[in-house]
Amino acid sequence: MPWLIPALLSVWGGIQQYKAGQDMENSAGQQERMAAENRQLEEQELTESIRRKEITDKRLRGKALSLAAASGAEVSGSAADYLEFINTTQSDEVNWMRKAGLSKARLNYQAGMLSAQQTRISAKQSKAALFSSIGQAGFTLAGSGFFGSGADYSFLQKPASNVSLKLGSFSL
Repeated sequence: MPWLIPALLSVWGGIQQYKAGQDMENSAGQQERMAAENRQLEEQELTESIRRKEITDKRLRGKALSLAAASGAEVSGSAADYLEFINTTQSDEVNWMRKAGLSKARLNYQAGMLSAQQTRISAKQSKAALFSSIGQAGFTLAGSGFFGSGADYSFLQKPASNVSLKLGSFSL
């Protein structure tokens, strides 16, 4: 019965790999949830940064307008043009912040989802190893004569004399 230990170890090893695959599946689910949560957090941080910038920009425009009014100059011509320039520039900056921030959040989310996908692939490979281990255990048992002495399972160990292989002019 020395064949029993290798067969059992094969099956046990396969079961452990299957369990590791299940753990990887759970990990992939956690990675997906974390990617979604990180994306949401980045978008919230972006919204807050834009809100603060808009408040600061509004104060700057108000200060520029009050300085122009306090100087006694009429707000037309160059002062009005300057205020319009400030307004346009600040609006462009906010739009850029929004576009860049959303792009960053999307790319980080995609990276997290890709990582989860790779973990799922590894999990499937690990789970598939169970079947390989069961097959190996079956061959171990078959080679030992476990399934009966009438069947000849030694075909893997010695070549059959009645089988030939011919490829063009080459033959075995």
